[in-house]
Amino acid sequence: MYTVRIPFQVPPSTRIGTNEAQALLEDIEFTLKFDGRYHVLQAEGFLTEQAAVDFMTRASSSLACLLLEKGIAAEGALQQQALKYYPDPMEAAANLSKSLGAKIEGPVDGIIDGSKAAIYLSAKNLRVATFGQANIYTTTPSDQVLQVILRGAALRGSRKLLDDPKLLTALKLYAAYFTEQSATARFLTLIMSLEALATSTLKSRVAVELLERWTIETQALLVSLPKDSEDAAALDALQRELLFRKDDSIRSQIRKLVQRELVNYPDAFDQAKEAVRLYDLRSTLVHQGFLEIRQLDLATSGAKSLVQRVLLTRFQRVTEAVR
Repeated sequence: MYTVRIPFQVPPSTRIGTNEAQALLEDIEFTLKFDGRYHVLQAEGFLTEQAAVDFMTRASSSLACLLLEKGIAAEGALQQQALKYYPDPMEAAANLSKSLGAKIEGPVDGIIDGSKAAIYLSAKNLRVATFGQANIYTTTPSDQVLQVILRGAALRGSRKLLDDPKLLTALKLYAAYFTEQSATARFLTLIMSLEALATSTLKSRVAVELLERWTIETQALLVSLPKDSEDAAALDALQRELLFRKDDSIRSQIRKLVQRELVNYPDAFDQAKEAVRLYDLRSTLVHQGFLEIRQLDLATSGAKSLVQRVLLTRFQRVTEAVR
């Protein structure tokens, strides 16, 4: 038989009881417990590995129900981790005891990353390790924090920040990155911060003239059609789309934004290209709903660095801070 293990976390603003809960449904034993770091959903009794995989694919729906019915935004890594069983479980237990400096009662058939979902043979004796990736934080001395606060208030143009609502919105979105629980939300929030700073600009003269000709032709066709016809509705929608298309795409606006804000840096052009690449990944994530975990992690790291740099440059310009 096979067991499914799905760990998930919830935001600090919500709580789930830590008492262990159990249920039996269609011969599958379900358990929900708290291991001190993660809430863990465990389902035991699947006759085949495929049945276990099928259940894991439905776990997204489970978390969606939790969000919609209880307002609990649970974040779980629902991609099955690769699991390798040790050929000699007793030797593995001895090696693990030596590594940890503590007696491990064997056998140990394998080790599970406690932060990721897993499917394994129920009869196997597995150890769960979380590798200390959670609850990591740094403490900034209060005297340093106070000095930064005072320095910000003393900037010559500090009052001008309130006159730049786009920068204020972008800063709020950047701040949200640090509190989002979801890896997907963190990445999207960073890209939204750039979108908030972007400004609408017209396409090149040649492109605008072509769009204007198409608009005139569309209008001429539109007046010749019955107002309540499907063709008229389609042409009306097309005419609105042509009007919208006179402006640059958000993708292009973000490229221009980054190049404009970092114009005094030698890598401004390269950073603008990087912004476009990151925005394309955002589009893939939004429209296809998926990015590989490693790809998402790298994209988020790159986006954070870029956004922080753009925001700092804009802030320094607005407040007349010396760079």
